[in-house]
Parts: sequence; structure tokens; C-alpha cells
Amino acid sequence: MATILQNQKANNPQTQPQSLVLDETDKKLLQIIQDKFPIVAQPYNEISHQLNIPEHEVIYRIGRFIETGVVLRIGPTFDSAKIGLNASTLVALRVAEERIDEVAQIINQYDNISHNYQREGEYNVWFTLTAKNAEEIDRVLEQLLQKIKIAKQDMLNLPTSHRFKINVTFQLTGK
Repeated sequence: MATILQNQKANNPQTQPQSLVLDETDKKLLQIIQDKFPIVAQPYNEISHQLNIPEHEVIYRIGRFIETGVVLRIGPTFDSAKIGLNASTLVALRVAEERIDEVAQIINQYDNISHNYQREGEYNVWFTLTAKNAEEIDRVLEQLLQKIKIAKQDMLNLPTSHRFKINVTFQLTGK
């Protein structure tokens, strides 16, 4: 069974993550959990050997990263097409300023919606949606528009035609 650690506060639009000063060990630890999390029976013990620090310190540091919002989650990134999710879209909504938090909370209830964020401009709420096919995307968007009470003309549906890159990696150490 996979363990996914997630900062619930970071997923709440009302909560801003705290800032955290990172020492060199923090940076090395973040690099390891980002680039090559060990797939072994005791991954935190393995990481502790790589960093030459006790396992309990690895767990403490990762817990601190999660609590402060530096790390939002530890878990896999899937190639959605390889697991049968062959359609995705970027959606932009035109939302009245006073309704943004309400609309964001409704959008966040959907498991197949990610990267929900606010932007400046006419279309001010943006998110990505992934599904089995274009028909399912259309169904979810219709349902969502009804729930959030926004007209179809206040939505831009920008389906993916070709994906070039899905992952982001941050260089934190001087490899």
C-alpha cells in the first residue's frame, strides 16, 4: 500500500503556507524525495543513510516540510494516458470576485481536477481536468457549471491536443 502524505492546509484556498528557511540537509532531503524517492521497505531509513542523519530526523524534517507547505504531497505522478485517462483540458472561468473562494471550494471537491488557481484578468479561475475521454470531460464541465451557477459563455475549455511535458523538477543542490 502506498503512503501519500499531504498538506491539507495547502489545499485550502484560505490558508497560505508558512515560509521555511532551508539548511543544506533540508535541500539534499528535498532533492532526494523529489528526484528518486527510494522504493524499499523502509524508505526513510534508506534516506537517513544517504544523508548520514538518524531516520527520526528525516521523518521530522519531512513532517516540517508538509506542515509549512513546502511539500504539498509525497506520492506518485501518473502518466494519465497509460492508466486509461486519455483526455485532459485546461479550463478558465470568469468568476465574480466575491464568489472566487466559493467556486474554488466546489471545484476542489472533484478528484479529477488539479492545479486550481486564481489569476488576474477577465478569466480569473483556472484548473485542469483529466478524464477517460472528451465526452466525460463535457459531462463533468456541464455538472460543474450547474453547481457553481456560471454560464457556459463564462468558461473557456482548452483541451489538450499534444502534451509536451508533465513534470517539474527543481534543482536544490549543486549536484
